[in-house]
Amino acid sequence: MQRALRYLAAFIVMPLVAQKPSPDTTTLKTTARLVLVDVVVTDHNGKAVHGLKATDFHLTEDNARQVLRNFDEHAVAASVPASSVQMPPGMFTNFTTTSPDNVTNILLIDRLNTDQLDQLNLHRQLVAFLKGAAPGTRIGIFILGSQLSMLQGPTTDLTKLRAAMQSTTTREATLKPDQLHDSFADQMENMGAPPAVVVSLRQFEAQRGANELDLRVKLTLAAMNQLGRYLSGLPGRKNLVWLSGSFPLNVFPNNIQAPGNPFVTAANYQADLRKTTSLLAQAQVAVYPVGAAGLRVSPVFEAENNKTYANRLHASQPSRAATDNAEFESTLLAENDTMNQMAESTGGRAFHDTNGLAEAVASALTDGADYYTLAYTPTNTKTDGGYRKIKLQLTNPAYTLRYRRGYFAAPTNPAAQASVAVRGAMALGTPVPTEIFLKSAVLPAIAGDPEEVAAAPHNLLAANVVGPFQRYTIDTIVNPTDLAFEHGEDDKVVASFDIAILVYSAQGILTNRLINQLHASATPQEFQKDMQQGVQFHEEISVPVKGEYFLRIVVHDVVTDKIGAVEVPIDNVRKLAPLHAAAK
Repeated sequence: MQRALRYLAAFIVMPLVAQKPSPDTTTLKTTARLVLVDVVVTDHNGKAVHGLKATDFHLTEDNARQVLRNFDEHAVAASVPASSVQMPPGMFTNFTTTSPDNVTNILLIDRLNTDQLDQLNLHRQLVAFLKGAAPGTRIGIFILGSQLSMLQGPTTDLTKLRAAMQSTTTREATLKPDQLHDSFADQMENMGAPPAVVVSLRQFEAQRGANELDLRVKLTLAAMNQLGRYLSGLPGRKNLVWLSGSFPLNVFPNNIQAPGNPFVTAANYQADLRKTTSLLAQAQVAVYPVGAAGLRVSPVFEAENNKTYANRLHASQPSRAATDNAEFESTLLAENDTMNQMAESTGGRAFHDTNGLAEAVASALTDGADYYTLAYTPTNTKTDGGYRKIKLQLTNPAYTLRYRRGYFAAPTNPAAQASVAVRGAMALGTPVPTEIFLKSAVLPAIAGDPEEVAAAPHNLLAANVVGPFQRYTIDTIVNPTDLAFEHGEDDKVVASFDIAILVYSAQGILTNRLINQLHASATPQEFQKDMQQGVQFHEEISVPVKGEYFLRIVVHDVVTDKIGAVEVPIDNVRKLAPLHAAAK
């Protein structure tokens, strides 16, 4: 469902004033939770099935029959081109207009878990795919490395997408283990080191590998978390095509093999997995994992393998070749199983053991283009954070259904994992989250570009950052329907949210910041006014005069953990007139 945000013609700088509800005016109410389920229906040839009715579907949650409140069919032919909001100079927003019928396709290029040779092949095949992509297809390109970055935001402009893909380069996999050279323990064993020493070294290497795997999993989860927050502001289905050479852990609940405890195989990541899974489910994301390594063979048989495959010192131990081959086969089986689980749990489809990566991407986008959306209010009204299993059946059992298999019922403490998410939202160049819509006016504070020796009040300069500075005013309107207003003392309505304004150099170095936590309380009249005009606040930030800099403006709701942000190139506003001058 698309959220509506009223943008004012001009900014009125006003304090966040006290607000409270009136007994005769209903300003807050409890609404029933609505669950959306996107489902792709195909026949025995893999073709989309059209024309089904709500009565053709039977939906249960935890084995309890649910009544459909809404039912829609979405077809690719009915998609409407999306457009960004056209803003005047100095105005910036994270709001984008798009039809709920539109499908957004995200290509996630995973450099974290993909070898460089596989990245080269993937790059070539994605370039080929974009050359033949169907006009009107809405695609965004993201890269997962040490952090998530956006190469090109979702657009139907194939020229932009092709240029973005041509501009990127490959890199060594950030943490992928080396399988083609002797480890240090192997080298010591080759030189005749005592068995006890070799065993100790192998234990150390195993622990280091486990630590690296742990870091890969956490970085992957953080990226998925950011993607969920970024995509949440776009209505309709999102097809996430995750192109990776390795899938180290299923980052989605495994309710297929372990329906009683979806996280039984990943106990160390339960809290992070719950949060990430909830965000992606709320954003209507279906995952299409694609094995970027293609059809793989054991590294034991690769021509580039430089390992010494001598037998172990003790005849009772298997050879290194046998050990490496067994590890490869078990890893391959586990990763393919992970890909299948990810796809089935979210309503997508897995593509592994294929060298036709361009064809796999095209198939994924075609598969997710036509779908139905079913909406229902659960009979189980508890919001205890428990996992709810969804099951869909058709009156015609010959058709195949792909849909997400469950969701978490509003965790009771959604802000528990807030710190990691907020850090990601504050990083320069990362996708801007759209859980909270906002509009900011960023303009010079004083006409004539005067230079100041000292920074604005309450600014926190990084070490060794000195003037001269230019001061900027930041006047922001936040969509009030995206904030959580609660009943406080004396029948007041209250809200709490964090404001972060950060100044980065072009190299991504944080040079200045301003962080505030704002507490709002409301009278009936002021609350209604804010609901009409938006919650507004004013800040001032200083930026070094010399050099290229960027602002990152972040709003974080303390209660719900929702985040919104915009990013502003200072060069775009440096020569503009101040707000008071522009108003004359």
